[in-house]
Amino acid sequence: MSKVYIDFDPKENFPKGDDLFYECRSCGIEIPSAPQENLCCKCFNIFYDVDEDKFTVGDIANIALFRKNTT
Repeated sequence: MSKVYIDFDPKENFPKGDDLFYECRSCGIEIPSAPQENLCCKCFNIFYDVDEDKFTVGDIANIALFRKNTT
């Protein structure tokens, strides 16, 4: 399975979808873009708050959006 990275502007929005994931480039953790519970990466750079339906990012330069390519 490979990753297809997607350009996005985290200052504008955080795209969501069942096949989209955020990667913390500091600690390497992958987080689904539409999680059903509060999640954060190991280094706490990416945090998702399910109650507010919102991502919070510490260092925007260290995140990436990707789609998993199953072919």
